[in-house]
Amino acid sequence: MLVIVSSVTTVGCLVLGVALHRQMYPFAPAGIGSVVILFALLLPFLAVPFAITGYSIQGSMLLIHRPGWKTSISLGDLQQAKADPKAVDGSWRLCGNGGLFSFTGWFASKAIGRYRGFFTDPKRSVVLCFPKRKIVVSPEDPLRFVETVSKFK
Repeated sequence: MLVIVSSVTTVGCLVLGVALHRQMYPFAPAGIGSVVILFALLLPFLAVPFAITGYSIQGSMLLIHRPGWKTSISLGDLQQAKADPKAVDGSWRLCGNGGLFSFTGWFASKAIGRYRGFFTDPKRSVVLCFPKRKIVVSPEDPLRFVETVSKFK
């Protein structure tokens, strides 16, 4: 699903940018057309640095790999980790990226409440429960990941 959303959005933004340039730009107020076109053309490229490329554990830290950088999450106060392929079903995005190269940001659902998402495949969801927050990731092998991070409980 992520591949489809990312592909359609990228192509759509590029087509929109070109179409706007050809049709709207001559009639737009000074500067407005250029801003809209530039945003449509750059949106996919602005989302790439926030894509999730993998996960690793270093010491007691979960590292979320992205192109050129990592997000670190301490596992020191982890209370529970559970694999749940339906964890993010029915979620709504509060703030963040809802499918352009990854699902990242703040989300909420009836099943797990508010959570921070760093995932690419909802069917591989692992919910990490901490005293004051929940985080959802989607490692390649959810059961093995749960086994590994559960050592930090």
